[in-house]
Amino acid sequence: SDNKNISGIVIKDIQKNLYILGPGDILSINFIGAKELSSNFQILSDGNIQLPLIGSYSFEGLTLNDAKKKLIKLFSNELIRPEINLSLISMRPIKVSLVGEVYRPGIYSLNMSETSQVTGSTKSISLKGFPTLVDAIQKSGGVTLDADLSKVILYRELNGNNGEFKKVELDLLDLINTGNQINNPNLFDGDLIKIPKINDPSKSIEDLPNNLIPENINIYVVGEVEKPGRYQVAVNTTIDKAILIAGGPNSWKYQKNNIRLLRVKRDGKVQIKKLSFDNNKIVSRNKKVSLRNGDIIQINKNLFGKTTDALSTFLPPIRDIYSLYGVYKVIED
Repeated sequence: SDNKNISGIVIKDIQKNLYILGPGDILSINFIGAKELSSNFQILSDGNIQLPLIGSYSFEGLTLNDAKKKLIKLFSNELIRPEINLSLISMRPIKVSLVGEVYRPGIYSLNMSETSQVTGSTKSISLKGFPTLVDAIQKSGGVTLDADLSKVILYRELNGNNGEFKKVELDLLDLINTGNQINNPNLFDGDLIKIPKINDPSKSIEDLPNNLIPENINIYVVGEVEKPGRYQVAVNTTIDKAILIAGGPNSWKYQKNNIRLLRVKRDGKVQIKKLSFDNNKIVSRNKKVSLRNGDIIQINKNLFGKTTDALSTFLPPIRDIYSLYGVYKVIED
């Protein structure tokens, strides 16, 4: 936003950022020579810790080293020579925001140990240790096939709660190709991850083995096919194969060049692509069209309304009622 003061930073620097304390963290404060004061203390929702002898003080936004210095200063009037050992014994869940080309944009809470699942995947993914960029993407359902993973942007708030942010561009495509973990940094509470739409088709991850896109997608084949309905197919399934999975066209009704792909875009509009089908070979222009989760393949115009009946049976609500109306309207046109 306009209130954020963004400054550029290199990747290696963001990997070395110090942990910033916040509400929910539990600290072990050991007063050497004053065991009766030592205990575990949780930072409360207002950022304060209720300390013995001196009361409530804020530790939100501090590093561990800064917090230790603050404790020594605070207790200098109560203890002759305060010596303190400070350690973090329980870390709060971190909240990060993901926007752009992920399946479920939004705010996510990540723990040191949890399980997530990429949209369309049959396998659960166990997260162990400090959450990373890849962990957050998997938690959000994975990236769409329109994602440009070579230009992922991470925004991170600087120390001190002054509204200043640092910005780093990360290349997850390089991570997939080389395994270079420098592009998969640990995340901090409040991080914002932005994944842009791809402009350069050569950077598509569609044909690269990876765990950031779904293994399977749900599509709908309606109209003049033997078995219209919803099908779960592999993410790289061609349109021709999807039609055959649905039993192929009803040959006495089907017109080879009257096949359409309907796709509801993120803005609710219905995108239409006209296609062809040949039982004996994959039609060349179909090769250039990749299926997406929720796509509808319509075979021939149905004069008896069976297409919309099938949609009513198989199709869950699409984004909103206007999008659903748009799909029906396109099919009946």
